[in-house]
Amino acid sequence: MKRQRLFLAVWLGVALMLSAGCGNRAKKGEKAALPTFPAIVVPTMVTEPQAVADYVTQHYWDRFEFTDTAFLAAPEVLEQALADYLALLPRVSEEKAVQNMAETMKRARADTAMYRYFVEQTDHYLWDPNSPYRNETLYIPVLEDIISFPQADPATRTRSEYRLNLARQNRPGMIASDFTYTLDSGKSGQMHQIRSEYLILFFNNPGCNACAEITVQIGQSPLMNRLQQEKQGGMPRLTVLAVYTDEELEEWRAHLPQMPAHWINSYDKGATIKNTNLYDLKAIPTLYLLDRDKRVILKDTDVRMIEAYLQNATNAS
Repeated sequence: MKRQRLFLAVWLGVALMLSAGCGNRAKKGEKAALPTFPAIVVPTMVTEPQAVADYVTQHYWDRFEFTDTAFLAAPEVLEQALADYLALLPRVSEEKAVQNMAETMKRARADTAMYRYFVEQTDHYLWDPNSPYRNETLYIPVLEDIISFPQADPATRTRSEYRLNLARQNRPGMIASDFTYTLDSGKSGQMHQIRSEYLILFFNNPGCNACAEITVQIGQSPLMNRLQQEKQGGMPRLTVLAVYTDEELEEWRAHLPQMPAHWINSYDKGATIKNTNLYDLKAIPTLYLLDRDKRVILKDTDVRMIEAYLQNATNAS
């Protein structure tokens, strides 16, 4: 049994706590013991890796008392447990992951302080653009729960409504919102009118180090370079539309020589995209990958994910 638990812990990539106790009161004069997150015991008949992931994510919180506020006094324990849970959810189907996240938030309603903690931590892990756990799909059920929770404070509810509106826009499978882009020459065009098998939207700013890194990564990708040169059905297989979303045009023009000349290097006249929240630009740079019909394939992604998708898609074609 210990060997099986060890195997599961390694496979899942998290430290599943093996103690079922929630901590004991320290004797007088001793430092209080940290509460312990309860064990997740997988039935012996559940052995197939995917079945294990399904079981653990569904039953992760079964033995945790959401009213046990001792965990709020030892946040490092609960935060680690929550982080491990969020790392597990992408291992199951999207439908199950969303259901599990929604159920977790409903359970957290058992205690107002505990619920507030889960709201704060999911905000940090799932919404923060610098979080490696960032996951808009999992954050949507959190936002939906906050909005429907009668005890949620008005400011948190208003913020959640705003974020939910952004999260629901331009999701994978949806036709991306069209916009007008303007070139240095003054000529304008519509994003939807760009003919290309695949289109990368690269929202960027001059002087942004991460933007410069992405420019280099795309430029050094043999696959992306090849696809930009190839044509299929009379149109390029890949096009990069770089869009500057602010209004300091002199700074943008001064930076143009550093951008690949074969890209469509443009700016958003009047900063319409940002001012109307047409796209979620909480962080710059932001990358999207669209198909020939301008349907979103990848939202708020990175070069590595784009390259992996294009590799699979072009190998299959």
